[in-house]
Order: sequence, then structure tokens, then C-alpha cells
Amino acid sequence: MTDMPESIRDIFNGLKNQVIWVHTKWENYRQVFGTSEKRLRLLDECAHAFFLIIHNALIDDVLMSLSKLTDPAGKKTKKHLSFEKLQKRVKKNCDHELASQLQAKLDDLKKKSEVIRTHRDKRLAHLDSEVAMKQGLNLDKISVKMVEEALALAGEYMNALEGHYYPTEFLYEGGISSYGDGDALVAILKDGLRLKELVRLDKSLGDNLFKGEWSDA
Repeated sequence: MTDMPESIRDIFNGLKNQVIWVHTKWENYRQVFGTSEKRLRLLDECAHAFFLIIHNALIDDVLMSLSKLTDPAGKKTKKHLSFEKLQKRVKKNCDHELASQLQAKLDDLKKKSEVIRTHRDKRLAHLDSEVAMKQGLNLDKISVKMVEEALALAGEYMNALEGHYYPTEFLYEGGISSYGDGDALVAILKDGLRLKELVRLDKSLGDNLFKGEWSDA
């Protein structure tokens, strides 16, 4: 076992933070919007318009993040922190077998991300006029499976490189937890709706139930 070369460690660490963050955002999206039809009805009952905005914004943010990760390395005047940039460093500083293994994973990731990148180029980063005005240019739909396959491949690439130098593997998918996540939000929404339900069932409870530390927030 040898230490990861310093020439790739800085880029690796920067990308690892990005991959962790995009997984975190996606897991929160799945907690809030991808659990059940009944949970979606709960969100509609609480604040339909607001959660529709959050739903779309979270998806678009994840798509943008995945697109950035699969961007070209860039040139001297315009450099990108991406897998391509890391791969170039790997080819220059690591053995051929490792570079080939990682390149295969990167090629697979780029292939899985083609539709995602088209959405980024035509709809998110730029507003293609034919897409915006529906003039015959229809974008392929993006599925949950498509996003999760791309995320899994991003994690596999990072773990293949990290595992080459250290006896560790980071659990990107399903292993990220944080205080105050999507499930915590839904739990509060459930409590609020239950409180309103109890008040409707028993008018004697009165409005005092809704007055407290946060009533004037």
C-alpha cells in the first residue's frame, strides 16, 4: 500500500466533496418526494406550490452537479474540477492498469450521463429556443433509475481510485445521514397536519394549540 500521489490527491479530495454533496442532495430529494404517493399527497396538503418548486429545483440541481462532474478537463484559461481532469492526472502519475480500470468506469459514467448533459445544455445552463417554445425539439425524459445509475458510477470511480491506495471504501450511496434531513421535515409536517386534524375533531382544544415559541416566526 502506498499513499495517493500528491499530484492527484488535491483534485481527488475536491471531487470527493462534490460527489458526497450531490449524493446528499439526491437522498434528501428521495426522502421527501420518492417515498410514497401518500407522502406526495401530504406535501400537496401542506404547500403544493412551494413543494413543486422545491421538487423541480432539487432535480435540476442534481442534474447540474452530475453534468459538472462529467465536464471536460478544460484548458489553461478555463479549467474544470471534473473526473476528466482527475483522469488526466491518473494517467500521468499512476500505473497503466489503474488508469485503464478507471477510464472504463469513466466512459460508462459519461455514457449514462448523456441525456442528463443534454438537459443541462438545452434547458438548465442555457435555454434552447426550440425547447423553450416547444418547436419540435423534445428532450428524452430523465428517470430516477438514470440518475441513480450515474450517481452509483461516480461513487464507484472514486472508490476504485481510493481503494487502490488505502484499504477503505466510502459509502456514498445510502450511507450519508445528517441532522435535519428530508425525513425530519416530513415528520414535522405530519405533526402539524395531525394537530389541525385534532382541532377539527375537538373544537374545545381552541387556537391556543397553535400559539407558542414559533407562532410569530
